[in-house]
Amino acid sequence: MGVLFPDKLAYVENRDEFKTNLASTELEYFVYDRINRFPTAGYLKGTIADVITATRLSMIPKSVVDDYTSTIQNEIVGMSDVLVSTDDGVKTKIANILGYNRDQNILYGMNDEQIGYMAALMIINAGIFYEELAKHLAEVDSLSSLGIIPGIPTKYDVITGMNLILKINYAPVFNVAIKLLNVIPDGLASVVVDAMLRVVSAVMRLGMQNSGDVYGALYQNDLIERKKSASFYTRPEAAALLAALTLPPVSDELWTDRLQIEKLRIGDFACGTGMLLTAAYNHIINCHGDDESTAQIHPNIMGNVLWGFDIMPTATHLTASNLASIYPERIFKKSRIYQVPIGTRMPTYGIRKPVYALGSLDLIRDVDSEIDRRAMALEVAVFEDGSARSGHRHSGQGGESLSSIRLRKSSFDYIMMNPPFVRATNHGGGRSDPVPPFAVFGIPPEVQIDMGKINTQLFKGAGSHGNAGLASYFVAIGHQKLKPGGMMGFILPATVTSGDSWSGIRNLLNQWYHNITVVRLRRSAETDESTFSSSTSMEEVLLIARKRATPCPEDEYPRIKFVLLDRLPTSRLEGLEVAKLMQHTTPNRLEHDMGGTSLTLGDTHIGDTLDCPVKDGQWMLARTSNIFLLQFAYSLVTGSLGVKMTTIEDISQMGKYHLDINGYKQDGTPRGPFKKISYDSQKRYSCLWNNNSDTQQAMIVSPDCSLEKKPDATVQHVDNVWSTRTHLHINLQVRYTSQRLVAAYTLKETVGGSTWPNIILNDKSHEKALAVWLNSIFGILTYWFVAGSQQIGRGLMTITSCKSIPVPDFDSMDRRIITQLDEVFDDMCTMKMKAINMLDTDHIRQEIDRRIIDILGLEVDDLKQVYDWLVHEKQMSRKDLAN
Repeated sequence: MGVLFPDKLAYVENRDEFKTNLASTELEYFVYDRINRFPTAGYLKGTIADVITATRLSMIPKSVVDDYTSTIQNEIVGMSDVLVSTDDGVKTKIANILGYNRDQNILYGMNDEQIGYMAALMIINAGIFYEELAKHLAEVDSLSSLGIIPGIPTKYDVITGMNLILKINYAPVFNVAIKLLNVIPDGLASVVVDAMLRVVSAVMRLGMQNSGDVYGALYQNDLIERKKSASFYTRPEAAALLAALTLPPVSDELWTDRLQIEKLRIGDFACGTGMLLTAAYNHIINCHGDDESTAQIHPNIMGNVLWGFDIMPTATHLTASNLASIYPERIFKKSRIYQVPIGTRMPTYGIRKPVYALGSLDLIRDVDSEIDRRAMALEVAVFEDGSARSGHRHSGQGGESLSSIRLRKSSFDYIMMNPPFVRATNHGGGRSDPVPPFAVFGIPPEVQIDMGKINTQLFKGAGSHGNAGLASYFVAIGHQKLKPGGMMGFILPATVTSGDSWSGIRNLLNQWYHNITVVRLRRSAETDESTFSSSTSMEEVLLIARKRATPCPEDEYPRIKFVLLDRLPTSRLEGLEVAKLMQHTTPNRLEHDMGGTSLTLGDTHIGDTLDCPVKDGQWMLARTSNIFLLQFAYSLVTGSLGVKMTTIEDISQMGKYHLDINGYKQDGTPRGPFKKISYDSQKRYSCLWNNNSDTQQAMIVSPDCSLEKKPDATVQHVDNVWSTRTHLHINLQVRYTSQRLVAAYTLKETVGGSTWPNIILNDKSHEKALAVWLNSIFGILTYWFVAGSQQIGRGLMTITSCKSIPVPDFDSMDRRIITQLDEVFDDMCTMKMKAINMLDTDHIRQEIDRRIIDILGLEVDDLKQVYDWLVHEKQMSRKDLAN
């Protein structure tokens, strides 16, 4: 068996000679290390130089990329400082060239530092691409040859060289760089050009000119617009893994037919710097096997196969240049990389209400709709037969801006995306944007609101939800554009597996998809690494699924292949190896209680995989890093441990949402009848509102605030809220590291607030029994099974999602059992418990657990083992157990 490299399969006759000659540089040592780690992989063929050339880009370790990125980052910051020091007129011109608003005085504009940073990055990108083209174009001199004194070119020397290339092609990238250089004053331009030459030299020396690694990392750093939309750079190792799982494997006969390759449509509707599209192209090269043959069809791959869309003009230029530089000597007439407009007012053709461009979200529009035809002029469409028509052609780099883009339904074979995650309701961190997904490029608040309304209407019935964020909208777009039999591959927030706002997307996937794979990284307490993207701490998963030709029958459900990796692959090469291993491993089934199937590369364990059932739209499978704990939780919630289970929703109703208690509407008028004041035991209306680990240590807690009627509150409105009061409350924001309670009980009936909403049981005499259950290991486990895990050390719920927490069906139980559980509560309700993540040492909670087992007859062989499994979960944040 050979070693698989992304560019070609290669073998070397003399293994020892190969190793001896490899250890001269850090990169080559890395290749040597990879071969040592997989001693059974076989020999390499060809000259040592051939092998290193073939594998260089695919095997650059992250540490090397990080070092070079840091160096280049310093140069960019230096260039940016120079540009920021110039006068306002020049800075405004630079902003206009880049397509940004320049305004340091408002929240929504790009500041000068950001504009300078992006200008520096665009100039460097053009310089790197120029140098690569100079190796293949006889009429173009290298940068080191330019200038009266070779190696010391002026900005005019660089502009002259770029204009030579413009006569051939690649207008968008070089036009931008030329415009930027032209407006930079001569006195500052020499500093900018010198910095560009240093960066180009460093990148070319390592051979990273065809790699998106550096561009992506640099583009991500400190970029306001990316942070506003929660758009994150995909790690190259993750991109290679996702591409290999989404596209056909190397053994597929598709890759032997050039004509079939040229008919493919691969799309990314939020492409950023093009990391996923570049990974897709590298996968094509690897699988086709014939490098010269692939080079010959490069123009068609650029013009027909790879489609990328982004709202950022700099992003589309970088994507196009990254793709074009794979075969820089091959000239092409058009590309399918587009900057899509956002926030601009579009032609309405008689429709009174304004229509604003929504960026790639406009792709959800149905091109067959008469209303949409009138609303926006059709510029690009991909038709069912695979042909494409465009309002105008695009040369070289592509990336031209369109007034609108809509693509036919079912027109793509493969869709790969790492979409922005920002939520329509995300107002944390001091943000005051009325509609955060559209708070970019200086879009005014009033226009954001109109865009939000348009977007809501467009996606009605699509399964997406504003609380889930933009990512859910992009999954809906991907579904609409994907052909039956096509594959989608997404990087998504881990809440896709359990978040209530993601239920529509899960239902969509349950109905229309099969061969579903969910990949998650174990969260190491040492590295805290649980993401496939950089610059984010939000836990992510890979989602890969194949679209059905017809929907799944209502009484049937798909199964999910759940993969839990110990860590992110260390290189793109390893990403390919991991993908191949995953595809060729048949996992154990969750129901069989045999643990997961181990994934092993050589002698190294890299993860586990498990085949899991899906029912009622619930995907609560990616909750754990321990397969055995998952199987125990599954046995509990399915009733296999001896007690009939249901959900909170089936035996109760939830109390009021906190804004319906004391909130206000957007226009400032009251939404709730009360205002919250300090607690006063003499006041009539009491409330349990906030978490307090100092006072909430036993099951019985005291109210922490009082409610006072607003002057204009009606009796009916007050009664509507006050009638929901109960003794029992559930915690929506459990901090496992300090808090003790999942459920709290107030001695007098109390309204629940933002953190502690009421549970209004069908039979209120069961309140004590449910309080005991929810604060036991079993209640904690089922809470954790459902709760969001996006924040380390904390379980997050909404007042809606907590309805799905599995609990015993108390309504069907014998009254004697309820009485016995009440006695447990009465005996232990004032005893202080330890923080939840210390439950393995909490004798009070363990006594509750023991009595529950006896009363309900639960079949638990080794509860101590369950304690140990749960406290070792990363989400419990036990630092003393990190190793």
